[in-house]
Amino acid sequence: MGDKALHFNPRFEGMNAVIRNTCQNGNWGQEEKHGYFPFRLGQPFELKITIEANHYHVSPPPPLFLVNPHQQR
Repeated sequence: MGDKALHFNPRFEGMNAVIRNTCQNGNWGQEEKHGYFPFRLGQPFELKITIEANHYHVSPPPPLFLVNPHQQR
């Protein structure tokens, strides 16, 4: 399994949370799941991910969803 810098996983069906994680050298990090849940099951959405020097900006409209620090070095 390869490294994954950002695993972004919206989960519906009672959980209504976006799970975020990274995988380095075949090992998954600690899951994170704070922030609001802007998605609706069955509805289209647009997602913008901007990669900055030390973090990702993830934003479905509107507003900014989260700023996630880079875990891989």
